[in-house]
Amino acid sequence: MLEFKHLIRVDNIGWFGEWLLSAPDNILAFRRFNYGMSHMQSGGSFYGMQTGNGNIVKWVHKSYSSEKRARFHESVYNALLMLDFLKVASHDNFDLQLIKISGSTDNTEQYTEEFGCDVEWNSPTTEVWFRTNNLMTKANDLDFISSNASLYLSHNLTDQIDKLLNMPQANDEVKQLYELTNYTLHFGLPSADRVAKMLNISTQTLRRKIQQKLSFNFTDLSAYITTSAAVNLLIKGIPPNEVSKRLGYTHEGSFSRQFKKYRGVTPLKYYLALNGKRLGS
Repeated sequence: MLEFKHLIRVDNIGWFGEWLLSAPDNILAFRRFNYGMSHMQSGGSFYGMQTGNGNIVKWVHKSYSSEKRARFHESVYNALLMLDFLKVASHDNFDLQLIKISGSTDNTEQYTEEFGCDVEWNSPTTEVWFRTNNLMTKANDLDFISSNASLYLSHNLTDQIDKLLNMPQANDEVKQLYELTNYTLHFGLPSADRVAKMLNISTQTLRRKIQQKLSFNFTDLSAYITTSAAVNLLIKGIPPNEVSKRLGYTHEGSFSRQFKKYRGVTPLKYYLALNGKRLGS
């Protein structure tokens, strides 16, 4: 597989790669990678989890293929594609921690040398572990990766692709939890009680399920979903104060603090950058 490494690149997969690179920030591009790849490759799910003290992201691909050799090739391909995505998104400045591969090979040393980190073999899932700050938009360096995308990929087209691909598959429980929590935004800020009621389970069971599946709590899931919804509104040119009201925040300051915590910049600075205006000091 390594002899084909030069072909396994984000910019070699046509419109899908262009769509990834048209994202306004790396967090949204990472999310697009996960739900988009589940449609590009049938029989698998892709998602990210926090691990340790929260400073490391564990990217996971779960394959449902039963053929061992096919699982190995699929595993290596997806790990290489994720690494290329990280290089583009972080300008080749990321801290790789660990890679897990489904299956094994006689040339394990060659793969370990190529990846440049520890590699675990015969893993039930493909995993790439890296530092989270590689995907955070820095307040002093708003360098949106959309500048690398082709001009033909208009906002209207990317919005249509988002809607088409951003649908959970029947066997993707992580995506289902995300989308159900996202749905509750129609009724105000997400609450664990409301989501649990819709699933007909207790709030405690819901919190435990989220912790087991995602390795973080409902508060983090809710904040991630809410700030993602805010980004989608800011992209459309809606000012931060109006976004705050639409999402159900009582105070705009609370919205601003949460957005900065999870996206790295204030919503105002994000809004100004997206709309091509000069950033203040």
